[in-house]
Amino acid sequence: MKIQSLSIIFIIIIIPIVMLVSDYIDNKITISKTELDYDSKLLNATYSAIKAYQLNSVNNAFGDITTEEIKITEAAVNTFYNSLALNFNYTGYNSNVMRDYVPAIVFTLYDGYYVNSPYTNILTEVPDGAYDEAYSKEGEIKTGLKPYVYYSCRYAYGVSDFSITYTLDNYITIQGIIKGSYVYDYGYLYNIANTKNAPRYLL
Repeated sequence: MKIQSLSIIFIIIIIPIVMLVSDYIDNKITISKTELDYDSKLLNATYSAIKAYQLNSVNNAFGDITTEEIKITEAAVNTFYNSLALNFNYTGYNSNVMRDYVPAIVFTLYDGYYVNSPYTNILTEVPDGAYDEAYSKEGEIKTGLKPYVYYSCRYAYGVSDFSITYTLDNYITIQGIIKGSYVYDYGYLYNIANTKNAPRYLL
């Protein structure tokens, strides 16, 4: 085979393959850099939200009042979106644009969790003029904090029908009918402190 034929084969077959592989590697590098950049911005926004929640919780003079917890959680959500908008150079009124790209934010707390996500507003049997439609309309998709969800589960079998509420440190509450008798009990699943005043056991 002549050298000219070999050079033609090289130009037709090898060079396109090399160019495709080079483009593929360049694209992978660009994707990795973009993912790293986005991950960094999301982590920064998450950290800002956590710090806002912690600071507001420490300075909360009303303790565990539900309305105060909701305000603190909503403030942390707003901090997250503001930080995210700032990291992506969307500030001012454009910061609400970031809400369209976040499917949900979950706050896992001691005995349950809050979820901030889109929901469909439902208004039924509301008399005319009894509700300000400028604030919210029926069927409108809004983003907001959903009701608090406890870490609980219902167990029903035979003559037993009871619920157990869990916490993050193995403290549980049992309430309901067990083997035909009403039971309300609470405590730790195991001894978490080797002292005389250690919590009593349930199991």
